Amino acid sequence: NSLTGKQLLILLGHDKFLRAVEWSPDGKFLASGGDDAKVKIWSMEKWLRTMQPKDVQMVHEIEKMRISSKPESLLSLAWSNGKNNSLLATGAGAKVPLVTTAF
Repeated sequence: NSLTGKQLLILLGHDKFLRAVEWSPDGKFLASGGDDAKVKIWSMEKWLRTMQPKDVQMVHEIEKMRISSKPESLLSLAWSNGKNNSLLATGAGAKVPLVTTAF
């Protein structure tokens, strides 16, 4: 909470350091990525109404993003500004792969 400084939620699921989080344009999803080379998409819509941790669901996971011959840490994420949150740009190494988030 930005007014009180109270922590509202901890999302668990990455195996290594988290480097990037990004809200979808419609505010319903949160994308996360980091040193485990995974992208996780979390459904936040119900949680935003209830503020109950049980109401957060991981709805999509992209395992081990391979930009080259080995997985690379994800350093940044950016959603497209389209209607259905269908594209997510990820920054890893010297490349910017686009992944589909249609689920």
